[in-house]
Amino acid sequence: MSKVKLTYWQSGKDWVGFLNDYPEEITDADTLEELIEKLKEYYYLYNNFIKDETTHTIEIDV
Repeated sequence: MSKVKLTYWQSGKDWVGFLNDYPEEITDADTLEELIEKLKEYYYLYNNFIKDETTHTIEIDV
């Protein structure tokens, strides 16, 4: 089992956070525990499926 760091905060009633290695993947949840589980799932999916796929990044005006 690996250890990773995450950054989180409470915004109103929601908990918001991201894995420090993947700061672009911000997510939210109703509880801190749910947030941690969602971030664990993202880590698993990324490291077992997504990272080997061809991904693209573009810049857009906002």
